[in-house]
Amino acid sequence: MSSLARYLEDRGETQQQFAKRIGMSQPNVSKLCSENPRLSLSAALRISDATDGEVPVDSWSQFKVLGQTQNRNAEQYTNRSGGISERLQGSGS
Repeated sequence: MSSLARYLEDRGETQQQFAKRIGMSQPNVSKLCSENPRLSLSAALRISDATDGEVPVDSWSQFKVLGQTQNRNAEQYTNRSGGISERLQGSGS
């Protein structure tokens, strides 16, 4: 079970609800809940932000290779952008 699937199950959140929250289709979220999904860094960052870091960027297999450097880059992106959810809240969404 992927970190995302476990996160959704633990919180009782459906794939459809999560997909709407991060601006993605439910079929794509379903693919991300599979054992070996591929996704963009942008999507990994959105998921990390939406889950308050409980599903971190390095939980995805293609980003594990990048190790701590990737985590630092993700943190810098989040800090620089103020976090996606904060920006959305500020936009009246």
